[in-house]
Order: sequence, then structure tokens, then C-alpha cells
Amino acid sequence: MLDVKSCRGASSDSDHYLVRGTCRCKIAYNKYELNRTTRRFHIDALREANMVRRFEQQLEEEFGKLGTEKVIEGESHIEEDWKQLKDVIKEAAKQTIGYQPKSDRRGWFGDECHRALEEKNAACKERIDRPTRAKRLEYERLRKIAHKVCKSKKRTHG
Repeated sequence: MLDVKSCRGASSDSDHYLVRGTCRCKIAYNKYELNRTTRRFHIDALREANMVRRFEQQLEEEFGKLGTEKVIEGESHIEEDWKQLKDVIKEAAKQTIGYQPKSDRRGWFGDECHRALEEKNAACKERIDRPTRAKRLEYERLRKIAHKVCKSKKRTHG
């Protein structure tokens, strides 16, 4: 640790103060790919009979191609067979049903939430500047209101 300071003005919805520190550390090199996310297939589309038929046809076509290649090559190993099977299924799913659309997880935070949090933060700063019982009660009241508003918005969003 090189330096440690307490920050009285930081609002973290508690009666504790934020402690900020500076430290020196060595970070190992990550040889794996960063920000790698797995995309999910849109399997809800398979509830439609038409889409199921298209997916089956696509699988049959891909497996037909795979079968003719195997006859030409002769024998193969289990791991190679499994990898090819997995690739065939993934390719057929990508071409027919596609990927799930990304959901908007931040759409719930609007003007009402922003206003409630600003009022709560202003009350917190007033309470820190000159702590009194009335200011503490006002801050706690505004904190509850902000929590209820944000929670209800998040619940109605999805």
C-alpha cells in the first residue's frame, strides 16, 4: 500500500466512509481472450413447426456432407468425430434459428430514478456537512423512496 485516504463525501448508502487507497501490484499476463462472451441460440424459435422442419432439413444436409467425407477418408478418431458433429449442429442452428437478441438491461433507469437519487445524494451531503437528527431522518426517508422507485422501475422493466 502506497497511500490511504478516507473520503467523507462519497455516498455509498451506509453510515461508513469510503476508504481510498493506492497500491502497487504486479498483474500477470492473461493469455486467454478477454471479453469473450458465448452467444446463445434462439431456441424459442423451435416452438414453431415450420422452424423445426427447416432445422431438421439443414441438419440432414450437413450430415449428408459429413457422411460422404468420412467414406472417402476411411477411419477417424472419436475426438475429431465429436468436433465435426458439434460444428455441424452449431452451423445448422446458426443458419436456421439464429442467435438470441441481446436484452436491454439498463432501460429501466429513467428520469424518475435519476431525480430520486439526486435528492438522496443531496440529503447525504447535507447530513455529512452538518449532522443532525433531522437531516439523518430526512436522508433515510429519501433513501427509502429512491430504493422503492428504482426497484419498482426495475421490476416493471423485465
